[in-house]
Amino acid sequence: MTRFAELAALCRRLEQTGSRLEKRRLTAEFLGQVDPGEIETAVAFLTGRVVPVSDPRVLGVRGLPRVSAPSEGEPLELDDVRRAFGAIAEATGAGSRQLRQQHLLKLALRASEDERVILHRIIGGEMRTGVSEGVMLEALGALAGGDVAAVRRAALFLGDLSAVAAIIVSGGAGALTAVEPRPFVPPSTTCWRRTPG
Repeated sequence: MTRFAELAALCRRLEQTGSRLEKRRLTAEFLGQVDPGEIETAVAFLTGRVVPVSDPRVLGVRGLPRVSAPSEGEPLELDDVRRAFGAIAEATGAGSRQLRQQHLLKLALRASEDERVILHRIIGGEMRTGVSEGVMLEALGALAGGDVAAVRRAALFLGDLSAVAAIIVSGGAGALTAVEPRPFVPPSTTCWRRTPG
């Protein structure tokens, strides 16, 4: 399992470099080390999404509650954050606002100060790392052995870079060629630019 602190540390490194190539390299390197079951979550978080594009759920919260206490409990893993966001998104009906706040508070209490900053940014959808969907697409291309065109094609058809990442880690770069357009899935705007080759 991948610790959330690793993603937070990556975000700090990404903030410190202005080089698109370095951002791509750092992102691809991180994704190459992420547990395969967490790859979709990692891609979503790095692009400022609480869930992958294909997941229609929303959190319905503005941010993480302010907590001044040091972190407590087990270190957060990517999957812990994914599950907490899922519970928040699924809270509906009477008392749901309070339930969402309780989940957020538990998450904040387990997080370090650096992790809290990154959690707040993910919830707000603004990572401030310079990893746009275009940079993520290129990082996935590096993960797929340099075949950015295949990644771009798959992303165009699926409309979700998280889903493309899952295909790469589960079936390798060759599995991208089997991706076909899906009914009612709009093409990803990231992919309109043609890739040579």
